[in-house]
Amino acid sequence: MKRRFDIFISYYARTGLEYAEELKKALEEHGWKGRVFMADHNIKPGENWEHVIFKEALPQIKYFIFLYTQGAESRKWVIREYHHALKTGKIIIPCIQLFPGEKIGDVLRKIEGVFPGISSIDGIGWKVDNRAELNSKVLKALKRYEEGNEDTLQSFVEGDELSNESSWEWEKPRRASKTFPSNDKLHMLVELAITSAKAGDKINLHKHLCSFQNTLQDKGLDSIIKTLEIYIQDDLPLSEEFVQMLEITLNRILTLSERGD
Repeated sequence: MKRRFDIFISYYARTGLEYAEELKKALEEHGWKGRVFMADHNIKPGENWEHVIFKEALPQIKYFIFLYTQGAESRKWVIREYHHALKTGKIIIPCIQLFPGEKIGDVLRKIEGVFPGISSIDGIGWKVDNRAELNSKVLKALKRYEEGNEDTLQSFVEGDELSNESSWEWEKPRRASKTFPSNDKLHMLVELAITSAKAGDKINLHKHLCSFQNTLQDKGLDSIIKTLEIYIQDDLPLSEEFVQMLEITLNRILTLSERGD
């Protein structure tokens, strides 16, 4: 019988396994029993873990819970899971572990280059080692999504203006501007940008991306452009990872424009 999952917990095992385990337990105690996927618990001995994750679990889930703990940005499989969830339109709930004095906006901006678009996704900040806070906030977020009340989540915050106290709360960083070019023009710009990137034409790619930047306010796009400018300045060839992040970011912007978000 095919296993059925609604929630996928993505984590870096070395620093996040215990948090993931306790979160899974809390979710299953509050109505999600048997519907939460966690690699260390749900992949059986002898199974092809890559097939289970990318062919079975991720395609069927609705909620992708990304536990960000120290070092997660360096793990290629965590990055792959995030990119897959972003590309396939899952509801992503970033859960950012915060050390004393840290603000969620600062952490999101720091990891934006690896996890494109993360700074424009609703996020949860939780104090290091405060597992009860993490579990409570995730349950609260899921309840609001399930009730269709995501718009009642705390109003937009402005990154650097966050206080230390508010950095522990549910936060909604600035989203892309709702003013988009026409769909035809946007599709054309996306096609030109991706074609330039695959051809290694950094100058024309920069020109096309700046055309986006002139009409959109999107932190993921800003991060891509800054990274591209480093490639240009240092005269380096574009990496496959950069081109992949570019495609994901531009396709996300296209999706937002089509939804009118």
